[in-house]
Amino acid sequence: MPAGVVAGYGVDTGLDIAGSPRPVYAIAAGTLDYSEPGHTRWTGPGDDDKAVRLELDAPIPYADRRITHVWYAHLSALRRVQREGDLPRAHVAAGERLGTSGRANGSPHLHLGLLLDGDTSQRWGSYLTDEQVRQVLGGLRRGTRLPER
Repeated sequence: MPAGVVAGYGVDTGLDIAGSPRPVYAIAAGTLDYSEPGHTRWTGPGDDDKAVRLELDAPIPYADRRITHVWYAHLSALRRVQREGDLPRAHVAAGERLGTSGRANGSPHLHLGLLLDGDTSQRWGSYLTDEQVRQVLGGLRRGTRLPER
């Protein structure tokens, strides 16, 4: 999310990146599990509710586990729609545009989640926390503005 600001809190289910609507790009190559409305429970009246889940082509080692999926939530627009369960599943290149960030809980932001070991349930232990995601992405600190591109 170009020029977004790293936000969030330590035990969140992923990393929040604040900013008014901005393009959202894939952080790695993979296959779309879905790209459609829904799949997030942290929205209120007037908030956007679109999400993308991407199964990585090459899982990322993390401690004794593997990051297998990336979840992008609170998008206001999607570049393409891929319904969960529909075949064939579309392939996405690293850096390919997925959509546009939106709002949730009254705040304009993107939620970026990293899911572990093929477990997409988003139950405790199946995802990295905010602090862990920031660590995987190079030790990003809260308040860091991301590059323009």
